Amino acid sequence: MTFIYQAIHHSEKKIKDYKESTIDFSFDNFDNLRIDKPEPIPHTIDDICRMMLRGKFLVRPVYQRGEVINKIKSSAIIESIVLGIKLPPMFIFQREDGIFEVIDGQQRILSILGFMDQDFIDEKGNRVKSEKSGYKLTKLKILDNLNGLSFEELEEELKDSIYDFPLSFIMIDSKLNPEFDPVDLFIRLNNRPYPIKENSFEMWNSYVDKDIIDGIKGLVSKYDNWFYHLQRKNDNRMKNEELYTIFVYLEYKYEFTDFDTDSFYPFLDIHHKSTGLYIRVKSKLDITKILNTATIDSKEKQNFERSIRSTDTLLKKLKMILIENDIDNEDEYLAAELTLLFNVKKQKWYSRTLQDFYTLWYLIHFINQERIISDRSIIKKDLLSLFESIKNVQSREENPNQIKEFHEKISEYKKKYKKVDRKISLSKEEIIELLKKQDNLCPICKNKLLINDEIHIDHILPLAQGGKDRFLNLQAVHKYCNLKKGSKK
Repeated sequence: MTFIYQAIHHSEKKIKDYKESTIDFSFDNFDNLRIDKPEPIPHTIDDICRMMLRGKFLVRPVYQRGEVINKIKSSAIIESIVLGIKLPPMFIFQREDGIFEVIDGQQRILSILGFMDQDFIDEKGNRVKSEKSGYKLTKLKILDNLNGLSFEELEEELKDSIYDFPLSFIMIDSKLNPEFDPVDLFIRLNNRPYPIKENSFEMWNSYVDKDIIDGIKGLVSKYDNWFYHLQRKNDNRMKNEELYTIFVYLEYKYEFTDFDTDSFYPFLDIHHKSTGLYIRVKSKLDITKILNTATIDSKEKQNFERSIRSTDTLLKKLKMILIENDIDNEDEYLAAELTLLFNVKKQKWYSRTLQDFYTLWYLIHFINQERIISDRSIIKKDLLSLFESIKNVQSREENPNQIKEFHEKISEYKKKYKKVDRKISLSKEEIIELLKKQDNLCPICKNKLLINDEIHIDHILPLAQGGKDRFLNLQAVHKYCNLKKGSKK
């Protein structure tokens, strides 16, 4: 019993110290946190009840807050379960003695146990019931025919649906994390001003494969003096890391999913607001799912790391677009130019939005580096023009066709800068005619070129620079000369 009181005192003091301090409990403190299975593990409510009977499931560790007796919210949880709506995953800490502590998700479990009138083990090791045990459902919005019913009054089919409902657990094993203190994570998850949000970098940072996380942080450290959502002094929620992760996700989706690249991408959405047209990511949950898969699947990990490298290339291309002349302070110049690109309305108090960044990715990711080298100034002007057109819009009532008009502008823009795939091929007779036209000379080395030599058909103006895949843009060259010249993609 003395041990329990000491544990309670330790936890209460730690939470009190947190509330009275300005300690930054950012998830940097959990960089080495390793979770055995990053994909949330499903356990049915029936499984949990059996674990509780064996004394293996501790709903109320000593650091947990008191039970919230809100029957309306608890009823809403039961309604979600009956409707089959997935609940957010709960964080569970597996102690060395095999006991499972609920770090986050206590109120959800107590709402379920209270409705079912089931016992649980409290922080002192006693078997107790919820303070709202046996409550009746109230103020349901969808299944209003169940209002006023207790668990025992439900039909057997509905009871079975509750018993069989899977709750998702993110398990933190003490054997893999000997230095981990569940109180620290409890504080970050449940206390203001820094509660961790789902599908955020703070969350991903806690368990996603360390190589992936380090790769993203490497990008941030390389570029965030100018490419940032929030300037570092204000970024205590790892928002910049989150932005870079989303860029990597966009590169991943573009490269490793099958869709029509000439149409608007299915993992993005465009919406019309009074301040303009904005592109956004359809589902941040999808980012979490991909990160989870990449953490446990070596092939997907390789693909995601490849997308990290693609993002690095993308940001190098963006630098080339923004820089038109020799400059002294590169980071300061780039930061100012990027803001000018976004702030086309010349607002006095402007802050960068994630939608600006998503739109930027959509407009530049497909342009190859050689085209940027040759046309950087033109591309920059076109980008400014596009941002102006999507931010200076009318209301939906005044012009309901603005999204359609946006797609038409983007289509023309893509045609202008998208590299043409090589499709044309020449027969032997056509190559002979091309050699005659060239007086049997190789245009690269100016030496004799014969039909029996190793011949490559080359584009005079490379496709990467906007050249057309047409006969009039073709030339016959020595294979050696073409390979020495290099493939410019």
